[in-house]
Amino acid sequence: MNIQFEKNKSREMLVLIVLTIFFLLINLFSFAKIVRIPFETIYQPISFFGAKLGAGIVENIQLVKDLGKIKNENTANKLRVQELESENAGYSLLLEKYNSLVIQNKLAGKKYTYTQAEVFKSNGQYLLNVGTKDGIKVGDVVVLGNSYIGKISFVDEDYSKLNIPSQMGNSISVIIVSNANANKSVDQLSKISTNLGNAVAVGNEYEIKIENLTSLSKAKEGDIVLTNDPLVSQYLILGKLTSLKNYKADTLVTGIVSQIVNIEDIKFVYVRK
Repeated sequence: MNIQFEKNKSREMLVLIVLTIFFLLINLFSFAKIVRIPFETIYQPISFFGAKLGAGIVENIQLVKDLGKIKNENTANKLRVQELESENAGYSLLLEKYNSLVIQNKLAGKKYTYTQAEVFKSNGQYLLNVGTKDGIKVGDVVVLGNSYIGKISFVDEDYSKLNIPSQMGNSISVIIVSNANANKSVDQLSKISTNLGNAVAVGNEYEIKIENLTSLSKAKEGDIVLTNDPLVSQYLILGKLTSLKNYKADTLVTGIVSQIVNIEDIKFVYVRK
């Protein structure tokens, strides 16, 4: 008797499992309702359980699809942002190149020719993307408009190294003139006949120091420091005079040159030929 009961119980469980799977599967399809209705009145609990379980699986499948769609859209948006950033960088570079040409055409000396170069910083050194193939040689002066940027100290076929005036060991003869000359072209600066004092600009690694300026000079802070050196030529703007110090026991004045054009702030320069 017990054996028969166990057999019947096993069959009922098997039927329940089969029906549950049946309702689970048919609930995944659009025609599920048509197939399910005749059986629901007899096996309502099983139908409800199977339908609910099937609906939950459908929802989970849809959720996975939606998450995949969102992920793909997010990836596409990231790629688009990268494209826009790249385009913006390209436009910014073109704009800076254009602005440098405007400055160069307005303020550079007309008796020279110039080769445009892009500046790169590597291991604390400043490199230009022009070399011997572009006619560049050691000693060439590098400018931006009427400002002195430095000189070429090394040349390879494809690049050259820029030596800036603040580097240790550099020394340039300079004159001090009124700050009213800041916006004059090189050709106009070359016609200046009076100055407020002669001095020497010395590279001090992170700055340019003014030395040998007599205390009798009428130079004041804010006045313009011009190159007056045969290796550079007359006249290019080195910067403005700042931090003047005059010691009573000394007949000389010291100061610092604040560069109007900082190499860290520019991307394009011009090698003078």
